[in-house]
This record gives sequence, structure tokens and C-alpha cells, in this order.
Amino acid sequence: FQWYNVIDQVPAFGIMVLITVLAGALSLVYDNKWLAILGLVGGFLTPILVSTGKDNQVALMTYMTILNVGILSIGVFKRWKLLNYLGFFFTWLLFSGWYYQHYQTDKFFPTTVYLNIFFLIYACLPFAEYIARVKRNEDPEFDLLNFALTIPNTLWAFGFSFSTISEIYPQAY
Repeated sequence: FQWYNVIDQVPAFGIMVLITVLAGALSLVYDNKWLAILGLVGGFLTPILVSTGKDNQVALMTYMTILNVGILSIGVFKRWKLLNYLGFFFTWLLFSGWYYQHYQTDKFFPTTVYLNIFFLIYACLPFAEYIARVKRNEDPEFDLLNFALTIPNTLWAFGFSFSTISEIYPQAY
């Protein structure tokens, strides 16, 4: 799509999404964490590789939400914490890139919705891991490492929220 223009953007995006889904499915079938990580990296590179430079916030953020739910489902189900950490890193990296390149105050409400969705996904992660351990009849003891992402997740989401709100409502209080 980018170099040779053999196919259009939408089919290129669809093919790359199918490859990401296939990587996730095969990682489950073959119990291979590194295949899931390869799919995760490809999944987050997909919007960058098929980008035309024009903003399509709803499509990008919806795609990121679906990708995160898939990543976290596999990560919690298979107990692959690295998958969750990488998903967190790439989610906020891609969101940051979009924000600094395309955000304007007229996009405040959809940005706030997606910002809160991403925050909630990673805020609920330790609880999803706890519930999964209970369902697997494992020891449900408190694990501080499961909460390792909650502080940076909160700070990142708060930072973007503060930035978007202060642009529209600049009162000191």
C-alpha cells in the first residue's frame, strides 16, 4: 500500500488485521508467547503502516480498543504478563502520537471517551488477573506486581485528561 500502491488502504488494513488475529490465534494453539508478541507489535504497527496522514480518530481508537481487549484476554488467559506490559506501552505510545499530531479542542468529547476506555482497560487488569487465578483454582494471594501498571496508567491518563480539559476550561480551579 505505502510503497507500491498495489492495493488500496482499506484492503491493506483488513489484511494486516487478519494477520494480527491469525498471530493471536496461533499463539494460543501453539502456546507460544513470542508469536503473540509478534502479533501485538504488528497490530500496533498496522495503523502506522496504512496511514495516509489524515486523522480518522474513531477508526483508530476503536481499533486500538479491540486490539487491547484481545491482547489482555490472551495475556490474562495464558498468564503472559509481558503481553500486557507491551500492550500498555504501545497503547499509550500510539495514543500520544495521535494526540500530539491530530488533537484539537473540537475532538474533546471523543478523545475523553477513548482516553477513559484505555484507562479502564488497564485499571481493571489486576482484577481480571485475580479473577482468572481464582477460576483456575490457583492461590489468589495479593500480588503487588499485578498492580505495576496502575500508577503509570493513572498518571498517563490524568496527564492527557488534564491537558484536554485545561485547553477548553482554563479556569485555575
